[in-house]
This record gives sequence, structure tokens and C-alpha cells, in this order.
Amino acid sequence: MGTVIPFRSSKTGQLLDHLSDLTALLREAVTISNDPRYAKQNGIVTFAGEKIEDLFFGKITKELRETRRVALPYLYCARHAAHCCAQLLDHQPAYWTAFEYLAKAEAAQSADYLRQGGDTCLLLASLFPVYAERHMVNVHYYEAMGSGLYRAWHYQTGSVLGDHMADHFLEISSALKNAYRTL
Repeated sequence: MGTVIPFRSSKTGQLLDHLSDLTALLREAVTISNDPRYAKQNGIVTFAGEKIEDLFFGKITKELRETRRVALPYLYCARHAAHCCAQLLDHQPAYWTAFEYLAKAEAAQSADYLRQGGDTCLLLASLFPVYAERHMVNVHYYEAMGSGLYRAWHYQTGSVLGDHMADHFLEISSALKNAYRTL
């Protein structure tokens, strides 16, 4: 069984036990995006003048440094993971299972759905393990499928990021999970 990641209120800073499900977390994300302390400049969400993506990146790289994972591929993956988290504040993923992304990628003949599926699996494995459990899916499914979707994206596009994300999915997922706890 996975652990629930404690979330803090954007207004009070208090721990929010009720955010153990995805819907509640997305509602909190909407609250955050409407909060006047969070500004949106040219489509970029900021908090107190700092880009949210940079805030996530700083936290993730701190976690990677503490586990002695400072090679360039890890930093490249950390930047992408921070981007995925920042995007979550603007919109939710189109699908919530890896198979939906696989089917869409095949039907649309678009490798971009493979990357989107990998991104969604990264968020679910790192930030929403309770979501997986509630749908009777082991979090290891999202880890394996996320890595596999990034690998397929790499094979279809030659993306170096896809190759790195597939190789380091577990480490990035763990760093993201630990970084999110400290926000």
C-alpha cells in the first residue's frame, strides 16, 4: 500500500488530509491558480514572483543532490518533471490510464500521446499513489507504464529526453515525491 503525501493549504499553510484524492487536489490547484499571490504572466504561473516550474525544479534537484544523482540526465529529467507539475496547475491530463494514451497514440499516429502518457504516469506514481490504490492499480503499474511510454516515445521520435526519462523514471519519481512533501 502506498503512502498519502500530505498537502498544505495555499491559503493557510495547514496540512490538508482531505486532499488524498485527485479531485480534491485539482480543486486546490484551481484555488491556487485563482489566488492573487499567484500571478500568471504570459501563461506562466508564478508565486511571489518565482515561476512555479522553477520552484519545483529547485526542490527536485535538491532531492537529487541529497541522493548523489547530479549527472546531466537527471537534471534534464528534473526540469521536465518540474514542467509537468507546473502544467498540472493549468490543466488536468486528458486521460488517467496509460492504455488510453497508448490507444490514442496508435489511433492518431502521434508519438506526442506517448510522452503525455509518460507524464501522467509520472504524476500518478509520484504525487497521487492513493489514486492508483483506489482504482485497484498498484503504483508499480504506473512506474512500469510510464517508463515504457517514455521509451516508446524515444524510439518513435529519437527524443533524448524520452530515453533519459525511461532510464531514470524511478529515481525522478522518488525525487518528485520527496520534493512535493517539502512545498
